Amino acid sequence: MSSNSRLKIMLALLFLLPLASGARGADTGAARSGELYQLSPPGTFQKIPAPPVYKPMPAQPAPSPTPTLPVNRGALNPKTGEFYPSHGEGVINPKTGEFYPPSGSGYLNPRTGEFYPGREPGGSMEKKAP
Repeated sequence: MSSNSRLKIMLALLFLLPLASGARGADTGAARSGELYQLSPPGTFQKIPAPPVYKPMPAQPAPSPTPTLPVNRGALNPKTGEFYPSHGEGVINPKTGEFYPPSGSGYLNPRTGEFYPGREPGGSMEKKAP
């Protein structure tokens, strides 16, 4: 071997030697942070970390037994039998998209003047005091 190739090999070894001693998992005897299990020097024991403490989840509130129904449940067209679902304070015609505002115990079609009775319990649109 030539002296030039020996010099290259020596330089390569000198360069790689510090990398090999600091390699991950190397048995240096010093504990590193973040690594749970490392090799210990001969004749010593390694302390195994304790398992995490069990923390139970807080109790979740039980759902209400009956769902809360909106005050305004909709209206029924007495001529056609169509149901108009509630939308905000009034009802909406699903076919045309028209909004009918509340009027007395039902809803009024402002375009035609037709009255549609409400479907609330007790037949009244007025909110009852608790």
